[in-house]
Amino acid sequence: MQPDIQASSNGQSLVPVHTNGHEVSRKLSTSNHEALQPRERLTVSVVIPTLNEAGNIGPVLRQLHSFEDIVLVDGFSEDGTVEIALGVRPDLTIVQRRPRGKGDALRAGFAVATGDVIVIMDADGSMDPGEVPVFLSVIELGFDLVKGSRLACGGGSHDLTTVRWLGNAALCKVANTLFRTYWTDLCYGYLAFRRS
Repeated sequence: MQPDIQASSNGQSLVPVHTNGHEVSRKLSTSNHEALQPRERLTVSVVIPTLNEAGNIGPVLRQLHSFEDIVLVDGFSEDGTVEIALGVRPDLTIVQRRPRGKGDALRAGFAVATGDVIVIMDADGSMDPGEVPVFLSVIELGFDLVKGSRLACGGGSHDLTTVRWLGNAALCKVANTLFRTYWTDLCYGYLAFRRS
């Protein structure tokens, strides 16, 4: 989905941006020389929490060949997940810790990640690694957070049951009302955000 871009008289475009529940306009220069300068390349860390994902982790990691910093946070899997992961990507950073929930695993991964941008991805193959460059292009425009949605145009999910869909819709309605945002899928954990 492309943002609505409104041209102004001084050769710049204004893009509506929602920040802390308030809509603001961000200027995108279309005529000055600064816009043509190459930007500093952002480094990326991909953080993947795992627990017994031996059947999925290999294909997921094979699709992440262009990323140098991949952090696997494993809850002491008993099915060979870590060994398979290291067989595909010997350069992985492995953090093993007792399972205390996905949030705890993610915080542990963030602590050792080295990239300017952190991407969160599940190990089950439900998130398309091919979308990471799209997330990064939005971050490079100046956004701090990019969130995937299974309900956006072109999205989908085989495991989004009616009950889960209704719960997600209710949660989004509450959050969007409280914070004046436009989330479509708060329960989907595919994100990219600036470390800063």
